[in-house]
Amino acid sequence: MHQQRASHERKENITLFLSNSVLDVLLKNQPDTITPHIESCNAIYRGIEIPQYSLFLIDDEILYTGIYSQTNHLSTVIRNTNQRVIEWAKEMVSEFEDEGTLLTA
Repeated sequence: MHQQRASHERKENITLFLSNSVLDVLLKNQPDTITPHIESCNAIYRGIEIPQYSLFLIDDEILYTGIYSQTNHLSTVIRNTNQRVIEWAKEMVSEFEDEGTLLTA
């Protein structure tokens, strides 16, 4: 997930990258968790091959990387502000955008 705060507003812009199976489960079993993001015009990409980690890029300055175990449980979270790592995360976000299908409300 990529998160970016607008500079003059407190509204957050959120981009979600989801595998088809995760999105289908959310829409079927917990639509109240995903529908507000779709309706608020947050960018949601589906069809992404999800790695064993998640990226939380905040204001293009702080990266939190979540590492998951083989049983899909969160096992580690790493906070990083190194500029090279931030650039890598931005490249990954771009690749996910190219790979996925953008949903619009």
